[in-house]
Amino acid sequence: MALTTEQILDYSVKYAGGQTPYQNEIFVGKSHVTKYRQVRQALLELEHRTHSLKKIEFELEKEKVHAKYIRKRLEECEDDYERELIEIDYKDKILDIEISERKLQRQQKEQEDFLKIVKESCETEEELLRYWNDDPEEERKYWIARMGKQAALDMMSFGRISVGNLDSISMMPEEDQLKALSVGFQYNNLLGAQLQKIERALKPAANELLRDPNNFRLPTWEGIEETLNVPLHDMITGGDNPITQMLEGSEED
Repeated sequence: MALTTEQILDYSVKYAGGQTPYQNEIFVGKSHVTKYRQVRQALLELEHRTHSLKKIEFELEKEKVHAKYIRKRLEECEDDYERELIEIDYKDKILDIEISERKLQRQQKEQEDFLKIVKESCETEEELLRYWNDDPEEERKYWIARMGKQAALDMMSFGRISVGNLDSISMMPEEDQLKALSVGFQYNNLLGAQLQKIERALKPAANELLRDPNNFRLPTWEGIEETLNVPLHDMITGGDNPITQMLEGSEED
């Protein structure tokens, strides 16, 4: 049976959406370079989600009471025109309740994601307190690692460390400056070497494209989810990707 417009719209209004577990783990939790800061970020996100949950729960309670009140008015109303207006108010309030329930589901899902991050790092209250309490040494390690990462990304992108990051690094104690720069050059050199290897491995596809005088297709991302290769690359190589083969081989091992 063919999917109808009504079915699509019905599912769309029930869709809770929100941030995905992968998004919360990788791009929120691991946006920081040390475990100490990752767990603290998860605790901060939990504070926001828990506060939002309470606010939505209170709002939902009020909306449900308001709906009962409107329903009571509807039952007692004797004027036909006023009754029609109250019925519209009632439908509008039911819609508000449905929206609040979806918001509640979304916040609960995201709360579970950040709870998972904390639980994976802490089994006891004592372990949790290690992240909850301020730790000067962990903060020092975090800023060394973070400034090293930012320096490395500058070097990869622009060939040099930006003025802003150099200025920040120069404010650190001399020993920490050296450690941050060491981390930055380590990452830059190692990543640069691997990028060259990846480029060499994938270069044959580009050379094949250059040899074909009639192929003027541009690479697009459409269909990228099918093989996690750029579709034009697969068209040229028949899906032969040494990087993908290497990854698949390591998964089998």
